[in-house]
Amino acid sequence: MFGMAMFAIVMGVSLASCTKDDNPDGGDFSNEKKLVKMVMNDEQGKALEVFTFRYDSNGRLAESSVSIDYGASTVSANYIWGDDAIQINNLRFDNVCTLSLSNGLVQSSSDGDSYTYNQSNKITKWGKATVLWDGDMAMSIYDGSDNYTFTYGESCKKGYYPMLPYFMGYMSPTEMMLFMAHPEIAGMKTKQLPTKMGGLTFAYEFDKDGYISEFGFNNNKTTLTWE
Repeated sequence: MFGMAMFAIVMGVSLASCTKDDNPDGGDFSNEKKLVKMVMNDEQGKALEVFTFRYDSNGRLAESSVSIDYGASTVSANYIWGDDAIQINNLRFDNVCTLSLSNGLVQSSSDGDSYTYNQSNKITKWGKATVLWDGDMAMSIYDGSDNYTFTYGESCKKGYYPMLPYFMGYMSPTEMMLFMAHPEIAGMKTKQLPTKMGGLTFAYEFDKDGYISEFGFNNNKTTLTWE
């Protein structure tokens, strides 16, 4: 199962407790704004999940947090970057997860997970999850129990689509937030936007610069802030 609370409204969910800016899809990501906040609202407009991201002076994620289930639970983390590793300190559970890096891509974690990529440096396997790509588009994600298929129809002019880590199954929230902020280090960075996932249809709105400002399905909406 993917993600956390919002998509559980329609599909169900499981939340784990873990814990070189490549541009493989050809879009221009240089000197772009960072994702600093993402709010997932339910059908009544209440904030079901709130993600926040803070970056250091080098533009690397320094801290993140997610408030889940209308604020009933919060997971936060800080991140220490090295030349060949990223240390994730899960502040809620007081544990540490270290990701190894090679050629700008995560290769494995101290939790025992490994990452596999195709020749275009797109992720094809992480833990129980398997991803099938067609160029820049993730066409399907099998998370070990369920298979999600995607249809595409548009792309964003600026920024990227931050939700692929959300669909990757039993990924810890601290790793998921890292990859939402830095999808390039896990082969997930793309400007291509899914318009359908199974029986769900997604709609998007953009700000004046071309960044995704809102997307959703039915009456559920997610707002994004870039700075």
